[in-house]
Amino acid sequence: MAAPVRNVRDLLARRWGVSFTSRESTMAVQVALTSVLKQNPARVAVLLVNDGAFQVLAAPQGSGFEGAGSRIDPSGGSLFLWWEEDGELPAREWVAVAVGGVSTLDLHELIIESPGPEPTAALP
Repeated sequence: MAAPVRNVRDLLARRWGVSFTSRESTMAVQVALTSVLKQNPARVAVLLVNDGAFQVLAAPQGSGFEGAGSRIDPSGGSLFLWWEEDGELPAREWVAVAVGGVSTLDLHELIIESPGPEPTAALP
């Protein structure tokens, strides 16, 4: 009999078989190319939210789109990457450039814990 599910962490562990942790940070994006996320093969999802006043363009490092990638509009625009839909893109190094002035990105990452604590809910 599986252990009872007590929280979201248990649900995630039961569904995926691993434990996750979230990591939040803020990054000032310059008008020159700025590294915003280092490569991390344990990162399965990331949400980038532009809280600044200027548009930001973001792309994976080495993609050929640096400085002309996905547009993240100012004042709440966002870009979401998830491994199930985007493959290895969330795990890659990401760079960004602000258009017109320095802007601020809030970064919300979902990382596989290594080694992670044992989930309280066992896999079926």
